[in-house]
Amino acid sequence: MNNVLIAIDSCESSFWMAFYALSLARRVRAKVSILMVVDEELSRMNDPEEWIGTPETHLESLIAEQNSDAAHVDYYVAKGAFADEVARFIGENGTTSLIVGKPDATDSKSMRAFMSMIEEISKRTKCHIDIVQRNMSIEREK
Repeated sequence: MNNVLIAIDSCESSFWMAFYALSLARRVRAKVSILMVVDEELSRMNDPEEWIGTPETHLESLIAEQNSDAAHVDYYVAKGAFADEVARFIGENGTTSLIVGKPDATDSKSMRAFMSMIEEISKRTKCHIDIVQRNMSIEREK
């Protein structure tokens, strides 16, 4: 059985990945987990977002609301550097596939930082890595 990890940061814009994880869990026979990494350095690079409550509480509520017998997703929260925490989780949990969302960033500096982080995780693990992009055109049609 595949052991899939969906890694997100604590920015509200990355929470679409939690819906992706639940959808994936419904479609495939795999253990699906979400790891939210609260990375202070990464948060400074992204646009500041105001939360009512904590990101952890929002993730917990979202998953509790969406979990069913057909789709169960475990979630974990870690604090530290994104690449370090993701690599640690993969090593400790026998993760076979990592899925991360491509940031909405339009500037090349942010994209280089993202790709550097993915390369670091790749070097430290033997995990297959998929990068997915949010399809904004579908969301606008709804």
